[in-house]
Amino acid sequence: MKTATIRSLLRWLHIVLSIPILGYIYGPVASIPAASFATRYVFLPFVVLSGLWMWKGHWIRRKLSAGFTLLASLVMLTGSNLLATEPDAAVPQELRGTWQATALEAHGQSAPPMVVGGFRVEFTADKMIIKKRTSRTDLESVVKVNAATSPKSMDLTSLNGPKKGQTTLGIYSLQGDVLKICTCEFSNDPRPTEFATRENDRLGVMTLRRVAE
Repeated sequence: MKTATIRSLLRWLHIVLSIPILGYIYGPVASIPAASFATRYVFLPFVVLSGLWMWKGHWIRRKLSAGFTLLASLVMLTGSNLLATEPDAAVPQELRGTWQATALEAHGQSAPPMVVGGFRVEFTADKMIIKKRTSRTDLESVVKVNAATSPKSMDLTSLNGPKKGQTTLGIYSLQGDVLKICTCEFSNDPRPTEFATRENDRLGVMTLRRVAE
């Protein structure tokens, strides 16, 4: 509909709606509950807002257009940031290889040296494989890493073992040849925020050193 047609329609509506408004002010409309409600909360607001639109409509449209452009830009920026923080599909090259445990901690307790010495972790292009000297079966998990977060995050989806099919959340830190990984115990637990455990907190921390190949 053309702007001129809209303005003409609004002028006629102003004339028509001015009748109950004048009746409310000078006549008996105020004493009739239904008519009073319609005049106060429908007719009068419509006349005021439409009058404002006819007076400053061009300015309002310009501001709305600028606001929509800004909102679209913010949405696109937020979307790009969200995409940037999605876990990567592959394990970073810096993590790939074999790692020997130097310390293991869970629920605020450190594992004995005998257990630590028989614990190794191997990272491939998309998996983490836990090798225990006391177990015949290696535990494998699909890994998704996000190096853009602080601390860096790691999602682990178990392929076998008692947690098969479950995804647990973790964080990791790599300094030289020393890798620290902290993971939660169950799939519905929140992601850890630090590399430490406490009694009954359902977290585990692995400290690993790269094995020279």
